[in-house]
Amino acid sequence: MSAEMPYTSATMADAFDGAYDARPSPTMRRIFHAVYGDDAAPDEAAAFSFVSRSELERVAREVRVGAGQVFADLGCGAGGPGLWVARQTGAQVWGIDLSPEAIAQATHRARRQGQTARFAVGDFLATGLPEAQCDAGLSIDALWLAPDKALALVEAARILRPGGRLVCTTWESRLHLPGLPPQVADYQPYLKAAGFETLVYEETPDWERRQRGVYAGVLAAQEALFQEQGEAAGFMIGEASLATGLMDGVDYLAQARRVLIVAERR
Repeated sequence: MSAEMPYTSATMADAFDGAYDARPSPTMRRIFHAVYGDDAAPDEAAAFSFVSRSELERVAREVRVGAGQVFADLGCGAGGPGLWVARQTGAQVWGIDLSPEAIAQATHRARRQGQTARFAVGDFLATGLPEAQCDAGLSIDALWLAPDKALALVEAARILRPGGRLVCTTWESRLHLPGLPPQVADYQPYLKAAGFETLVYEETPDWERRQRGVYAGVLAAQEALFQEQGEAAGFMIGEASLATGLMDGVDYLAQARRVLIVAERR
């Protein structure tokens, strides 16, 4: 997404539609495997995220769901992480994302893998999911894109049963990123106000080295990425340029922190 383009749900949906419509990039997967090593996320769970294999395993433990239960995947993208967690736990995933292309791919992926799942277009403020029908919720590296973090957490609480857990990876930031929604420096007050009890709130291990390593790899491999994905490669290249200060001289990563959140609906 362009640093000059103002954020709206429509512009964000269009940006992600273009990114998800691109062909898979072998170069991108090589970059992630080079940076993460054995902790790289499984290829079938690959997403527009910085989640690792060990983080996915922890998410699968922390949601505390099993066969016969349902969890929501908020900002599910093409469904990879949510379907992976569903296989590990035996629970069913209901995913929502604002990108129709991502939802189409998630639906196809679930069918190809023989999994029962529900995916629909929606966003953090209006998921379209029924009230108090989800046993848990997760969100992998997507909550930071919610246009209103407080209302997003209220909506997450609405769809969860009492005692249900919400497990997220996301970024805190002390700065507003151009062209993107307002950020927050601490999610804990918003969790409390929405009716959650925070159980875990911690910085994810080695996140900054990994993220900078991926961005460096992306910027070094721009020609190969454009050859593989055409204009869609500009999505990740633009993100790498913005976050590391190449666009406006501000190192936004230095003002951010990636966190794991585990909270329980009161």
